Amino acid sequence: VAEMINPDGTATLLTPLLRKPMPVSLLAPEGAGGAYVLELRGAAGTLLQRSFDVDQVSAAFGAASRHFWLAVPYVEGARELVVRRGSRTLLKQTASANPPVVRVTGPNGGESFPSGSMTVTWEASDPDGDPLTFLVQYSPDGGTSWESAGYVGAAARAGIIGGYPDGGFRPAGPITRAETAAIIARALPALRSGS
Repeated sequence: VAEMINPDGTATLLTPLLRKPMPVSLLAPEGAGGAYVLELRGAAGTLLQRSFDVDQVSAAFGAASRHFWLAVPYVEGARELVVRRGSRTLLKQTASANPPVVRVTGPNGGESFPSGSMTVTWEASDPDGDPLTFLVQYSPDGGTSWESAGYVGAAARAGIIGGYPDGGFRPAGPITRAETAAIIARALPALRSGS
């Protein structure tokens, strides 16, 4: 979870929530204490709770104050993430009822890429109409470890692209001049401001 504490005391999610393997050493420890609490909730109530302090977390990861990054173990059945300070809820993020549908169109599996670059293509949509963000990872050692190749979807969150009417994205699909011009026009304000 990467968030920013806003001046009004609410929280803003800075990156999409990800469920991925992490080294145990990066997970937030139980009983750490702090003014803030992160909870994973399910149908039966709170499944996991971690207390933390924004300044301690920010200092540990070299981020600016009022931002934090926290990794917690995934708990099966978690449907909601809540960040609060005392009894005040700062952020509540609920999981979609249906998972997104992703189909990798290339490579098709079994290929070996000893050097150079490679193109990965896929099609994706979300039955609930939720915005999609993609984390593309590759394994340089046959699946023992995984590294991120980058995010696709940041432009969608920023309003630069919107996907297709079915809510899907086709990163390797053709793009028209009009679509290119629209993307550039939407991106220019962010590029000029440096955000």
